Amino acid sequence: MKNNNNPLVSIIIPCYNVTGYLEPCLNSCILQTYKNIEILTINDGSKDDTKEIIEYYAQKDKRIKPVNKENEGLAKARITGIEHSSGEYLFFLDGDDYLAVNSIEVLVNQITDTDIDTVLGNLFVEYENGFQTVKHVENSIYNKNDLIIRVLQGLLFSLCGKLFKRNLFNTSLCYHSDLTYAEDDIVLIQLIQNSDTIKYTDNIVYYYRLRGASITKSLSSIRYKDYYKAHFLLEKYAIEYGLKKDKNQELGICICNMLSFMVKNRNTRKLDTYWKKIVREKTQSYLIHDKEFATYYRQTRNKNYFRIIFYYRFPFIKETLFEIIYKIFKKIL
Repeated sequence: MKNNNNPLVSIIIPCYNVTGYLEPCLNSCILQTYKNIEILTINDGSKDDTKEIIEYYAQKDKRIKPVNKENEGLAKARITGIEHSSGEYLFFLDGDDYLAVNSIEVLVNQITDTDIDTVLGNLFVEYENGFQTVKHVENSIYNKNDLIIRVLQGLLFSLCGKLFKRNLFNTSLCYHSDLTYAEDDIVLIQLIQNSDTIKYTDNIVYYYRLRGASITKSLSSIRYKDYYKAHFLLEKYAIEYGLKKDKNQELGICICNMLSFMVKNRNTRKLDTYWKKIVREKTQSYLIHDKEFATYYRQTRNKNYFRIIFYYRFPFIKETLFEIIYKIFKKIL
C-alpha cells in the first residue's frame, strides 16, 4: 500500500521467549495513534507461551500478522519480518520493549515528502537499577559521516526506534545474519549510507528494556568472537564509505578500544592463532605505523594503549604469566 500522506508502516517484532514482556509490547502497538500499520510478530521458535499470546492478540486485532518459524536468531527473524511485510516504511521493535502511544505518528510526521529515507528518534533505556534517555543524534547532525561516526562511538545503535523506507533494504544490503551479536549495527551503518535524506525528531519514541548481565559477563565464547567480527566489519564499512584511518580518530578509537577489550578479558585472551594475528595486524596499523594517532591514543587512553602494545610485543606469553608481567610493566611506566 502506498500513500504519501498516510503510508503503511510495518512494525516488525521478533519474539523469542518473551512471555513476561510481550503483552505490553503488543498493547503499545495496538494503541498507536497512527492507525495505518501492520504488526508482524515473528515467533522465532519460542519454548514458552509466546505463540499463544500472539494468537490471542491476533484475534483481537486483524492488523497483527503472526509468523511462526524455527529458532534461528534475531537477525533472521527480522529478515523474515521484512520478507512478509507490505509497508512503505519499516519499524523494528523487540518483543520485550514497547512504544509510546504516538511513536509511529511522531516519526511519520517527519516525512514531509517522498524523499525521506530514514527518520531517527530517541530511546528511553530501562536498566535493572535505573533509567536513561539516549539521544541518538543532536538536532544539527544530518551528515552521513557524522552519523557513521556516532555508530562507531556507540551513540547511535540498534535498528529499533527508527523509521526506514522500504527500498533501503535492497539486494546490496548485507545482513550478516551468521553473527549472533551486534549484527544490527552493521546493518544500520549500511542503511545510513543508503539513505539520501535523513531526518530526526527529539521525541522519545522507543522504550528499551536492558535485561541480563553486562556484555563481559554474559557473552559465550562464540558470541565474543561475533562481537569482534562485528567491530571489524564496522571498520570495513566505515572505510568503504569514506572515513580515513589517518584522519578520523573515532575510527581508530573504536578499533583500539576493541583490541584492548580483547587482550584484557580473561575469557577472550585465550585467542586462537587467527585472532592473535588480527590483533597484531590492527595494532600495527593503528599504533605502530600511525605515530600521530598512537600519540593521541596514548594521551587519551593510556591504560588501553600500553596493554595493547604489551600484548603486541609479547603475544606468546601464557595468560597467568601475562598478568604478572603486565602488572610489573605498569608499575615501571
